[in-house]
Amino acid sequence: MPKARAELLTFQIFACRIVSPRLAGALQWLLQLSKLQRRALARPAVKLSLVVLPSVFIGIHLWLAPALLAQSPKFGLGRIPTPDEIKAQDISVAPDGTGLPPGSGTAALGREIYTNRCARCHGDKGEGKDGGVPIAGGIGTLKSPKPLRTVGSYWPHATTIFDYINRAMPFNNPGMLSHDQVYSVTAYVLYLNGLAAETDTIDARTLPKIKMPNRDGFVKDPRPDVATPKKGNIDHAPTHH
Repeated sequence: MPKARAELLTFQIFACRIVSPRLAGALQWLLQLSKLQRRALARPAVKLSLVVLPSVFIGIHLWLAPALLAQSPKFGLGRIPTPDEIKAQDISVAPDGTGLPPGSGTAALGREIYTNRCARCHGDKGEGKDGGVPIAGGIGTLKSPKPLRTVGSYWPHATTIFDYINRAMPFNNPGMLSHDQVYSVTAYVLYLNGLAAETDTIDARTLPKIKMPNRDGFVKDPRPDVATPKKGNIDHAPTHH
């Protein structure tokens, strides 16, 4: 055992005496064994030690591993979440609209919310601003030399807009918007992409019916180990473009 490793083991023994005297004793024995190993290796005549002692040393390490893991302290942090807390996080929305909550909104109502909460990063017209991701435009450019991937040009399902805004936006305070507000901002994003009128009502019934321009640009995952989910399952099969 190198000198540095022996010094580290000595420190571990000192620390373990506070937590577990029994474990400290085992480590102390291991340290003595390592000293014997070093002495044996210094004598070329002792050929057997070159094979036996390293093997024993490795074996002791493996033998002590469960004991070391068992000494992990319990800090008493965390608790089992309540059913209501789990329900609050169970907000996934499937492409077919499964999981969409009650509520509704229009682009006219979403304009002000977007201006106050979204335009700073995404721009007044969804063009992107100060490094923010563009969310509008680019429709018809995916096969061009300079494709522009936005919500309107690339995303295959309109329901994903609601899902993403609901769980992740605004960036500095995700989850602050009510369902009506999320529907309204969703409507406004669709409006910026020319996919909804300013007064169209967007809700759990109408949103899944909006056909995104690139809806047919994705194919099912061809890997044989990926099962095709049943209809209505939130975890739809992965797709790629």
